Amino acid sequence: MSNTNNHSQLAAPKRLSNSAEATVREILGRPHELTLLSRSHNLVYRVTSDSGRYVVKEICAAAGVNAFLEKAILEKIPSADYFRPVLHVQRLADTGTCLVISPYIEGNSLDVVIRQATFSRKEARLWAAALHRIFCRLRSIPAEGFGKATLGKAASFETWTNFLAWYLKRQGEKGPRLAKMRFTYLWHIFSSLREALDAETPAPKVINADINARNFLIVSQTNRLCQIHMPNVQYGDAAVPYGDAMIHFHGTSIVDELQRLCRFPAWRLHFYAAFSAYAVLAYTERVGATPLEEAVAWGGARPLLELLDEQLEAVKS
Repeated sequence: MSNTNNHSQLAAPKRLSNSAEATVREILGRPHELTLLSRSHNLVYRVTSDSGRYVVKEICAAAGVNAFLEKAILEKIPSADYFRPVLHVQRLADTGTCLVISPYIEGNSLDVVIRQATFSRKEARLWAAALHRIFCRLRSIPAEGFGKATLGKAASFETWTNFLAWYLKRQGEKGPRLAKMRFTYLWHIFSSLREALDAETPAPKVINADINARNFLIVSQTNRLCQIHMPNVQYGDAAVPYGDAMIHFHGTSIVDELQRLCRFPAWRLHFYAAFSAYAVLAYTERVGATPLEEAVAWGGARPLLELLDEQLEAVKS
């Protein structure tokens, strides 16, 4: 969830661990400059060396699993020009963390761009087209089983809605207050759609299931959109990222353009948008940073609870 190209003023950076620094020196050469970019969840640095500028992350072991998966997925995409490469991932034996190295790209995080609301309809079309190509390229990769992607293995569920049921119940456990407020209603609608959702998803597709605006960058030199982080990859319904985008980019013309490009039925998009809003709210309750009634998506303005209710009503209409 962190923004790896956030240039806001931060406290004096901690140094890389000894093993991380040794690996950076071996791969990138002697660092001339080390700048802390984020420490909200993991330590993220911009490193300047003789070979160029890079983003270097020291992340927890659980997030490291996703980094290895992301690197493997990107290597399978025929043309990865809308993705920031993962150059190196390594487990550090002395710290138990993982080191991730990627090229540094100058630009503004998409949540910042959305919040500033200064982009044109032409730019929205450009960025929506890039998102659509990202989603299409991911779903061109073979997938086996339904559920959360695991490196080198098939996902563990036999049907898409078996996974969704498990995932939704898990979100309910993570956010008990939210569950009292909305779980029964969302579960009722989900139950009514299970047969139709499975009929629409007879075979799994690789999907980016976290379209958080901080996972994307608008590149300064080209004004192109680039995905810089892929924290949640699933095997399931190709409509999911478009519904997720309806929450994370709500109220922007990017959503309108994506809906035009994807051609999935509206009820599916509204359901996945509601599912996404619920998952973000469950995360918000778990970390305890913001009251549920006030929580908004990165770059968003409207409360997620309002959007959740609107999307559920739209499913029924």
